Amino acid sequence: DSYYASEIDESAIKVTQKNHPETIQIGDASKVFYENGFLKTEKGTFNVGQIDLVIGGSPCQGFSRQGLGYNFDDPRSALFFEWLRVCHEVCPKYFLLENVVMKTEWQNIITEKIGVEPIKINSGDLSAQKRERIYWTNIPQTNLKKNDVKLTSMLDNLDFETYLKNGVYFEKSISEQESDIVSIQNGAISIKQATKSGFINAFEGDGINLSFPKSKTRRGRVISQKSPTLDTSCNVCVVHNGIIRKLTINELERLQGLKDNYTDGVPFSKRKQMIGNGWQIDTIKELFKNINL
Repeated sequence: DSYYASEIDESAIKVTQKNHPETIQIGDASKVFYENGFLKTEKGTFNVGQIDLVIGGSPCQGFSRQGLGYNFDDPRSALFFEWLRVCHEVCPKYFLLENVVMKTEWQNIITEKIGVEPIKINSGDLSAQKRERIYWTNIPQTNLKKNDVKLTSMLDNLDFETYLKNGVYFEKSISEQESDIVSIQNGAISIKQATKSGFINAFEGDGINLSFPKSKTRRGRVISQKSPTLDTSCNVCVVHNGIIRKLTINELERLQGLKDNYTDGVPFSKRKQMIGNGWQIDTIKELFKNINL
């Protein structure tokens, strides 16, 4: 009946209120307290009664393999403890916590604190985006209903300005440094990566990650018929209609299960940031299918 959102990012708040104006913003999670049916926040006190569902996902930078590995010492990832506190105060019928795949020792701490075993789901089983995440929830789960969605089904047939390099056509926004690691080998598009062979081939409809072109440890640069995981830069590419190009903002939105122009109204970089920060909607719908209020 009511949805209360603890968010501090002004762009995310603006996009939320544009699409869901009924959302009640309550500010900083560390200043949210629940007692005897009242939600006390920096935005005021709300008489909410029983809360049925508490969901959340503390920023992943402290846990991510691409981060510095500060785990709970990273103040962003330490917000997990605020979520846990609020969840204990509320005692909801259902809860859900999401985060990235992390070191087992960190995962075990969260599991011990929450009291349920996590579920690892790759959103690529339900959508066109490879996105491995861990979910802790007490919502009853049944067999995952897989849906093999191809990346090409998310794409528009648009005209792009291109340039030719190493026998490959690139969309103009792809930098020279990014294109340096791509060439034609034995008639196929070949991309350098840190494997025994030293490269991986990409074909029509494959997703490509050209981030960190100078990295000597980067692997998994090509995802067959799926998009690589969207992060806050959303710097992912695709082989489409014979060229390597970056995904448009609408295509990025679709990969997260959003409608076109859902994130419109804020700067382009902020749109990409919140898309990468968000949850993949098809996956969340699957997790929520057995909620019974």
